[in-house]
Amino acid sequence: MGAVHACVALPHVQVHVVPTDTPMYLGLGGPFTMAEMSDGAQLAHVDGQVRAQIIDDAAEIATLGRRWTRIVGEALPRALSLDLIRKAALTWT
Repeated sequence: MGAVHACVALPHVQVHVVPTDTPMYLGLGGPFTMAEMSDGAQLAHVDGQVRAQIIDDAAEIATLGRRWTRIVGEALPRALSLDLIRKAALTWT
């Protein structure tokens, strides 16, 4: 849990856990990571079963931003997400 806690404690990292009992939502379409670079450029990494891709197209970044907003709307607040992660880590062997 130490490494996870150190990472999620960083001010620029957001972790939100969507509860397992949440019905169909946009996050089920697959994982993605969004980043804003120091020069203001925005990038995304979209992972898939066949290939992963880096996206820098503004329209696609905007679409992922809207999806992120909707996913966070389904997720637990940050503090509850971190608490759930801590509790889960206690069960890991």
